[in-house]
Amino acid sequence: MITGLLIVIVVLEIIRFVIYIQDSKRIRITNKLAGEQQARAVEFAKKQNADWKKIRALEIKELKQLAKESDTMKQIYDEWVEANKKPSPSGVEE
Repeated sequence: MITGLLIVIVVLEIIRFVIYIQDSKRIRITNKLAGEQQARAVEFAKKQNADWKKIRALEIKELKQLAKESDTMKQIYDEWVEANKKPSPSGVEE
């Protein structure tokens, strides 16, 4: 009787151990896949960020060029200069 119970306990422990090993394998595979996916996501984000920075730099460069060439911008600047001129103490403009 006791021998039979010991055999049942040993068989159940072996089954539990096999299930534990299978679970461990599955978890390692899942973690490996998750790590690879995360690495791909990081690389993609870096590439997107670099592309965005290049596009933004080109936009800023283009806007600066347009501002230099724009008559309206020159007019606004000239008006601003005129408005911010300080009167000289002698009353004569500089």
